Amino acid sequence: LPCGAGVPRALKSFDFVTWGQAGHRLVDVKGRRVPRGWRPGRRLETWVTREDVAALEHWQRLFGPGYEAAFVFVRGFEAQPADGWFEAVTRHGSRWYALEVVTLEAYRRAMVPRSARWKTVELPAEAYERAVQPPVPPLAGPSTGLSPGLSTGLSTGLSTGRSPGLSSGPSTGPSIGQGPPPAFSARRCV
Repeated sequence: LPCGAGVPRALKSFDFVTWGQAGHRLVDVKGRRVPRGWRPGRRLETWVTREDVAALEHWQRLFGPGYEAAFVFVRGFEAQPADGWFEAVTRHGSRWYALEVVTLEAYRRAMVPRSARWKTVELPAEAYERAVQPPVPPLAGPSTGLSPGLSTGLSTGLSTGRSPGLSSGPSTGPSIGQGPPPAFSARRCV
């Protein structure tokens, strides 16, 4: 996109680029604590800022075809959630984390204002349930032999205590932070 064509001078960054056989993702991770005693049917926090949405839209255009932007909600629990509540769950130390993906397009279609003061939007519970996906292709695929989850990236970082996105070694499957360079050149707008 050329300067002056709706590209802001400063653009909020996202967290990861993932590459996989099924496609590539631009990932913005949203950590959310889940209150003790939470049960299915109760509200889960789905808010993001309007800036999060606008920035991901710009990044998706900059990276071009073949790249899909998404929010990954990482929900922290004090105890292991009961089986069947979430499709992808991992443990780090004494805490448990459920990982869920909502593509930017699905989020944009269903988002509603949350707070004008804080410039936030959210998904109503029913819309979130329809939009949420487990973190599978392109984050992990059948050719890797991995169970659904972010085994090559986020959960590796959680389980080793290292920063998410640092690979623990060679991988034959998709990984976070490795892969082909994006097909755009960056330049500064002045």
